[in-house]
Amino acid sequence: MKPILYIKSSSSEDVRLRKFLLYFSNKGINVFFWGWDRRNTNNKIKDVNTQYIHKKGCKSKKELIFNYFVWMFKLFFKLLFTKNLNQYNIIAINFDSCFPIYMASKFRRICYFYEIYDEFALSYNFPPIIKRLISSLDHKMMVRAKKIIHVDSNRCHKLESNSIIIENTPYDFLKGIERDYSKIERTFAIIGYFSATRGLDQIYKFAKDNLQLNFLLVGVFSNNEEYKLKFNQLPNIIKYDFMAQENLFELMLSCCGIFSLYNPSIEINKLAASNKVYDAMMLGIPVITNKEVINSKFIIENKIGFVVNYQYDKTWDILKENELLAKCKELGENGRKLYLEKYLFDNLVENRLMKELD
Repeated sequence: MKPILYIKSSSSEDVRLRKFLLYFSNKGINVFFWGWDRRNTNNKIKDVNTQYIHKKGCKSKKELIFNYFVWMFKLFFKLLFTKNLNQYNIIAINFDSCFPIYMASKFRRICYFYEIYDEFALSYNFPPIIKRLISSLDHKMMVRAKKIIHVDSNRCHKLESNSIIIENTPYDFLKGIERDYSKIERTFAIIGYFSATRGLDQIYKFAKDNLQLNFLLVGVFSNNEEYKLKFNQLPNIIKYDFMAQENLFELMLSCCGIFSLYNPSIEINKLAASNKVYDAMMLGIPVITNKEVINSKFIIENKIGFVVNYQYDKTWDILKENELLAKCKELGENGRKLYLEKYLFDNLVENRLMKELD
């Protein structure tokens, strides 16, 4: 098989990206990664040839926008002057990595796979004319791509005939073993980047009103010291910084639910295909999401979690009932069974992507 070149405007710490890099390198396939090291960590994975072609943090939206342009400019010229690009299977992640490839392909022959985590035009509050322009360019990039890789079937457009769906599912931390529920407690997990758009205000109100419940926070507060201070003052908060995924999964085995909330006023959030949903399924723990997210239908239909309103209200009472732990075990077992039957990461990559790369 050809070597694989992944391109993304992040470090290799990105959870979904890291899974693919490890999967292919463990298969003995030569893997390369070009990225943007925003936190200057110089993170590298063993056996993955990593180059950070841009290194710059962003403390404001203006700085972020400027650095997106710098990233795309640098990537365009690297693509233009790198020899023998056709020896690679190139997988570009998101608009800002794929657009430079699309432009470079007008000057030299480049084949690429286009993987879309989030549709760029919907991710920010662009003026309508800018949003239409980005969507138009996005469509052209999709048409030229060898294949389009989506994280969820809700993200596919009707006109796409060359799409592959690989859900945001993790490797099996439990390694096929039946889940042990003897250590489950009334503790809820909040993981990742904590921000107002991910229901942080609502979770804070719920935690403050229910001191008999515990909340495991693993991650960082996104540029907001006020939230950090508020949560630190609550006695029922257990806080950790980012940690290795296997350590995180071990901690979460005692939890009775994982929050995956998204502010529905942001258009892209309604299409959220959070890895937390599949992490919860793999661990046999219910996921907690809001009904405004389209994926909540999947959660209800398969009975694998709780669905509440985004705004903290009476619908959240289900999370503090006396029979909570028994209900969590029931929903968790449903999720674990579904994960083993349909969403093992290795099976998804092997059956849906490997044949396309071959």
